Amino acid sequence: YMVFGGNNPGPQEPPSRNTGVTNPPAQSGNGPTPPARGSVPQPEALSMTPVEGLGAEAGRVRVRAMFAGTPPALREIPIASAELAGRCGRPGVPDESLLVSADGGIRNVVIELSLASGGEAPEAPAEPEVADQRGCLFTRHVSVIRAGTTVRFANTEGSEAHNVSIAARRAGNQGGLNQMVQPGADLPLRFATPERITVSCTVHPWMKSYVCVTDAAHFALTGEDGAALLEGIPPGVYEVKVWHEPVERFRFDLAAAGTLEVRGGHETLLTVEMKAK
Repeated sequence: YMVFGGNNPGPQEPPSRNTGVTNPPAQSGNGPTPPARGSVPQPEALSMTPVEGLGAEAGRVRVRAMFAGTPPALREIPIASAELAGRCGRPGVPDESLLVSADGGIRNVVIELSLASGGEAPEAPAEPEVADQRGCLFTRHVSVIRAGTTVRFANTEGSEAHNVSIAARRAGNQGGLNQMVQPGADLPLRFATPERITVSCTVHPWMKSYVCVTDAAHFALTGEDGAALLEGIPPGVYEVKVWHEPVERFRFDLAAAGTLEVRGGHETLLTVEMKAK
């Protein structure tokens, strides 16, 4: 991921799948003028504006993740085996590594806000998150969860078995697990430590998703339009982390440098931009 601020300023029902969508050309423009590195951006640098009806005890951050220029066309991954394609009910699956909307918004960008002064993160929810496997795809390409959350990997296929293979390095994150999930069954797994974890199915090698485990106080995942809204944020200075799965030939730039200040009763617009390396 990229860190926005601090000493390293640096360069839900799950949403519906874009199975038949192509990535059209994006509209782009110049971002706001960045402040000095390491400083707290001023309101004009981050488009901080007061919001009527938003109390002084909290602010909010509106995020736009945008693609600069023309994104690559959405690629289909063919299912080579006719027998397997028949069991999956499709000849191919979309490559979800980069999903861009008609106006250039980038889906599946992870935004994390942590108080620059530290502080404890809220506890993990008691209810598990659900990551289904259907149509020989994970229904969530990216999930963001608080450390300590359980994810229930379900298989609602009619007859096709899957397995859940976890590539994790940190303790408490199920690293090395590779377990079958039969149709109609599910596999609950708890993830304890902040890490970006790759989840795959070795029965269907094109199947890949990510579980982003975080201890940030506030986090969000951009939707189909590349937007996310973080609400109810106490006033303070926050470090921002931005992550998107690695995509060959492209990288993220931030539209401003330094830590981000949240003011009570105000909305801050944070723009992140992906462009060619």
